[in-house]
Amino acid sequence: MKKICYNNIDLDCFMQKDTEINEHECHKGVISRDKDGRLRFEEIAFRPEHLWQRNPHIYEGTTINMARRKDGSLKFNFKNVNTKDPRFEASEYAFRVYSELTNALQTIR
Repeated sequence: MKKICYNNIDLDCFMQKDTEINEHECHKGVISRDKDGRLRFEEIAFRPEHLWQRNPHIYEGTTINMARRKDGSLKFNFKNVNTKDPRFEASEYAFRVYSELTNALQTIR
């Protein structure tokens, strides 16, 4: 492991909860740099069984998950849905997906 020190930087932190980072507190996530040189940290949606996954989720909802890829792009994964369930309504499901996509994208702004 090599230590790299970045002096005089702006670091945008996108956390799962609206709390300040306390001293000696560790957070798992993805750090990236944009084309303007700004650094950004996105805390993963923590699930112990997926601690070392390749593209960790930065948002987990009831219908979708969102991950940040190494190239900086976002990847959305849809969770399984049972369309044969008699209670399933396509318009209701589509609205829930839309609501979660909107919420997920707003969390990374």
